[in-house]
Amino acid sequence: TPKSYLSFIGAYKIMYRHKLDALKEKESRVKLGLDKLVQGAQDVEAMKVVLAKEQVKLEEATISTNKMLESLEVSSKEAKMEGEQVAGIKVKCEEDAARIGKEKASCTNDLAKAQPFVDQAH
Repeated sequence: TPKSYLSFIGAYKIMYRHKLDALKEKESRVKLGLDKLVQGAQDVEAMKVVLAKEQVKLEEATISTNKMLESLEVSSKEAKMEGEQVAGIKVKCEEDAARIGKEKASCTNDLAKAQPFVDQAH
């Protein structure tokens, strides 16, 4: 009957609209997910560029640090050699001081022996 047919078509329209709305919502979610994936891929590409620049800076800093370390090693070796020379000079000075102390003691002893003669001469 035409009335039941119209009723069937009305029910079909309602069901079609619900299904279409559900499908549009899913499409919207999928599109949002794809947009986020595309944005993520673009962000990764941008980060790769930044990473490449930072890698260059890191390599330059590494080279600079290595040069500074080499310079410090040379300076350390020079300081060690100077320290050894100073230690040698110190030992020699101590030996000289000991020798001079002995000579002073000997001279003081000789002066003490000669003093009575000097005092008699006056």
